[in-house]
Amino acid sequence: SGNGRFKVSHVNLSSPYALFEVKGRFRNEETGTVSGRNITLYALVDLVDQKEVNVNVLTHLTYERILYLFGTGVDFAKAKKQAETEILNVFGFQGKFASFENLNIFGNDEGNAMLLAINVMALYNGEENLNKFLDNFGTDFKEDGTWNNYWDGEIGKAKVADWVQMLDSRNEFSFIRGNVEKWKPDSVPNFEKYLRIFWYSIYGMDNCVEDEEDKVVSPKYRSTNSHFVCWNGAWNK
Repeated sequence: SGNGRFKVSHVNLSSPYALFEVKGRFRNEETGTVSGRNITLYALVDLVDQKEVNVNVLTHLTYERILYLFGTGVDFAKAKKQAETEILNVFGFQGKFASFENLNIFGNDEGNAMLLAINVMALYNGEENLNKFLDNFGTDFKEDGTWNNYWDGEIGKAKVADWVQMLDSRNEFSFIRGNVEKWKPDSVPNFEKYLRIFWYSIYGMDNCVEDEEDKVVSPKYRSTNSHFVCWNGAWNK
């Protein structure tokens, strides 16, 4: 369908494990339009008791890591759980989320909000470089479950954090939300929360809470000597 749904019938597999590959254009959350070029995404899943599979950025970022761990003798379920935990650690996210193949950017829950936030972050270099970013990240993540080589690891994270902070300061999170709302989902999850968790964590700052109102901090990894003030529940430059 035009909403990206596919039905595959009458397939007999000799294994419960399947690697899905989807290639096509995608809806760009930053611009609100359909992309001008194709993207290829993968998902590696256990199809036992699994009737539907969502192929998304998170399933793509983890599939090579799962294959690597599985190849070293780690049980598939444990390999998948480990890869999912490791990717959450990379972005500074904590909590209990559904398996990645059960997430989509619509639906008002934490896992979907987190996925939508990572979709936005992946667009840091524009949609023309999205495949390159996802593939290079996945390759870096494959063997040790960290982001430490691609874009020099911490420097790359800092660049993405700078961009997300810029979007936040310009109130462009609202623009992104408006773009997604135009696609007429039942709801758009609180992705803004996870974008802020990411850039706060990279900058070495805790959440701005009521008892820290007016607190001033100097973040890590900034090329300029910027300061941020905790005001009205958010850090402001």
